[in-house]
Amino acid sequence: MKITHLAITMIISIGIFVVSHAAFAEDTASFAKINVVYHSSTNIIGVTGVVYKTFSQNYALTIFDPQGRLIFVSQPQLSQDNTFSQSIVPSSALWSESGGYTVKMASGPQVLADKSFYFPGTSCCVQNSQGVQAGPSETTNAIDSPLKQFNSGVLSKFVKCNYDLNLLINTHNFQPVCVKEASIARLLNQGWNLPNQCVTGPVDAHFTMDVLGMVVIPKNASDVNAGKSYEPQNTTVVIGLNNTVEWFNMDDFGSSVTSDDGIFDSGLILPDHTWKYKFECAGKYEYHNVSYPWLKGAVTVLPFG
Repeated sequence: MKITHLAITMIISIGIFVVSHAAFAEDTASFAKINVVYHSSTNIIGVTGVVYKTFSQNYALTIFDPQGRLIFVSQPQLSQDNTFSQSIVPSSALWSESGGYTVKMASGPQVLADKSFYFPGTSCCVQNSQGVQAGPSETTNAIDSPLKQFNSGVLSKFVKCNYDLNLLINTHNFQPVCVKEASIARLLNQGWNLPNQCVTGPVDAHFTMDVLGMVVIPKNASDVNAGKSYEPQNTTVVIGLNNTVEWFNMDDFGSSVTSDDGIFDSGLILPDHTWKYKFECAGKYEYHNVSYPWLKGAVTVLPFG
């Protein structure tokens, strides 16, 4: 009789576990649905979906690489029928690995759904003193010639070159040229200069000794209701003293530092990671966060002396 009673108890317990587990899985699956399509011809990842249940008005779409590292984050807006869409151009080194990537949609702290997809990976980027410079897949077909950029109104020092070329500026007419590294020494002796040898004009700011060249992206900066921004929001540095500025992301989500004029772009700065940029010309550089546009800041660079 005891054995029979024990067996019945075990059967009931297992049944309760199976039923509750199935119910939990069903509830989780009913929160949202995600679809992912990679268009190889245009190198665009299309993410679409619909949300069935919400836990917060703050939504986060995140993507993790095959190693489980966060490489993309955005805050999609739901349409009236609770659908969402996001187009992503995977062109940085964060997407260099081929394999299974995972997309997650969350409402507040609650993950609504996730979806795995295969991505073949991109060519990697090279690191230079200015920050991250894009590799061939990002620039070869997208950058106009130096003269075309210059004639369109782009300042010589801000002209972009393909990843394997270097920018030089003519000292007489300020026209830019992009050359191989082997040609730099010869051209420097023929009236060309590197872009960091720029003429600096007056800047309406004064150097403050309390600036350390460090800017913090604070915790909860990704929450539009938190009222946070870069700290300090305005930074002043001097060429030759502290003109390398470092941004430290203390938030729980990836962030970015992107110039309003397209001069520099950090790409995604992961939580607890930093990104540095060396300012070589005097002026005022305003920047923002791509994913969280309410985050804005400025760096004023003064000439030495």
